[in-house]
Amino acid sequence: MEHTIKNSPGNSRNSRPTQSDAGAQNTRQKEWRNRKMARRIINLIMAAVMALSLLPLLAPAAQAASISNDTGDRDWEWPVLTRFALSSYFNQHRSFMLNGRLHEDTHYAIDIPAPRGTAVVASYAGRVVTAQTVDNGGWGKHVIIEHTYKGRTYRSIYGHMDTVSVRVNNTVSAGQTVGTVGSTGTSTGPHLHFELRTSSGARIDPFMNQFLAPVSGLRASTNFPNVQGYIDRVNRLYSTDGGSNTGGNRSGYYSPYTGSSNSIVDALRAVGADPSMANRSRIAAANAISPYSGTAQQNTRMLRLLRDGLLRIPDGAAQQPQTQPRGTYPPYQGSSNSIVDALRSLGIDSSYNHRSRIAAANAISSYTGSAQQNVRLLQLLRSGQLIRP
Repeated sequence: MEHTIKNSPGNSRNSRPTQSDAGAQNTRQKEWRNRKMARRIINLIMAAVMALSLLPLLAPAAQAASISNDTGDRDWEWPVLTRFALSSYFNQHRSFMLNGRLHEDTHYAIDIPAPRGTAVVASYAGRVVTAQTVDNGGWGKHVIIEHTYKGRTYRSIYGHMDTVSVRVNNTVSAGQTVGTVGSTGTSTGPHLHFELRTSSGARIDPFMNQFLAPVSGLRASTNFPNVQGYIDRVNRLYSTDGGSNTGGNRSGYYSPYTGSSNSIVDALRAVGADPSMANRSRIAAANAISPYSGTAQQNTRMLRLLRDGLLRIPDGAAQQPQTQPRGTYPPYQGSSNSIVDALRSLGIDSSYNHRSRIAAANAISSYTGSAQQNVRLLQLLRSGQLIRP
């Protein structure tokens, strides 16, 4: 007996969806695509919002930046020990090759070239808010310190470091070592990227806005053009009140030490100051370095101030002559009777060719290096009247 089974969509292999079924399926697919697109748009918006919220303080600035007009009292520290050079200046447009590719940016900081391993110090007292010890590009290994200054909050950034010696929430004093110079992150060679920002993220020119103290002997390196022009503007700004860039010294401060010794005893002796422990203690107290015990960190801090012409003379101490003419070398206070040794102790080129130029500038013509000529040079140097060529 044959059994006939009626065809239906549920039990026939040859059944076809009706027109209404196809329409419903298309509607479901459109809804699914719309939901997927909406999720994608929401994710993109959230990622953009997060990136924008992090830009002010975390990302090295490639975009146009806001610039602050805040001014300081010239009492922030130079952040690299004894290396007074610039390879890049604030608000400079740069083009340079890195890893075979041309990079262009506007630089809202200063770059200080120095050998790898040179000490990096806090420019002002504050609290460490970032201590990045992993090279993740950009600033590489870096430190960010938050400061309260003149009733406002600022942050200083120290980038491309080789080592970091502080941790988050550490309290640091001005001049305290926070790491060493390196070339991590986006960098063409060993240097410190030093940047100042307000609490809102606006950048500050540390020199032209007069946060950094005047630095004696600031010079340009050869990496980028126009750096010397910026330094000339800085020198003109700081020379208006007899700052240490003028080559002179200010009332109440020791003359800048320009020699090469890293000993505070030798440096004080070279500028005519008593280097005894008792007098160093008085000098330290006058410069807020207390209680003084002669530690390496305290002596380094004192030497930095002396190099910058910012070491205060304690009350009651013998004052140095405060009328050293501009354009002359600091007085030589050592005991050597050799003009070569005397010049070298002050960090001055003592070669025969340079001595010939010095002699000509001081009306000692036809210089041959005779004993009489050298004695005359030494006499002028001891009295602080030897004119720079």
